[in-house]
This record gives sequence, structure tokens and C-alpha cells, in this order.
Amino acid sequence: MLYWFFVVRNGERCPIGWGMALFRLEAKVFSREKRGRSVIAAAAYRAGTKLMDEVQEKTFDYTRRVKGVIQSMILAPEGAPA
Repeated sequence: MLYWFFVVRNGERCPIGWGMALFRLEAKVFSREKRGRSVIAAAAYRAGTKLMDEVQEKTFDYTRRVKGVIQSMILAPEGAPA
């Protein structure tokens, strides 16, 4: 999608050219932590969601975290525990 960009000079909008909206995707791979940090807690925080760690029997709820999370998706391989 193309957009016109304007600059305001002396109260008037002056076109300065065409531009495009930018898209940014950030993807990270998480694995089991050996230093005591919970990978489930990290994934829940980054996704802004609520996840249950069945090993530690803890729930990590970051659903109220709205800063920076527009859309999230957690993917797992076939056969992985739900």
C-alpha cells in the first residue's frame, strides 16, 4: 500500500512524495533452560498470554501486558504436549 507523505510549512501541507508502510516480524525459538529460568514464563511474556508450566505446576499470566503485542502465535511440532 502506498501513501502520500506531507510536511507542514507555513500552515500548509506540502506533499514530499510517496512511501510505503513498514512491516516488522520478530520470531524467536525457545528451548529448555538449564539456568533456572522458565521457558514457559518467557514464552507467555513475549506472547502476552497465559500459559501453564506442568513441570513446575505454575501458571504464568501476562494477558494484561498489552505494550508491543499486536498479534501472537505459538507454534509447536506435531506430537508436542498441548
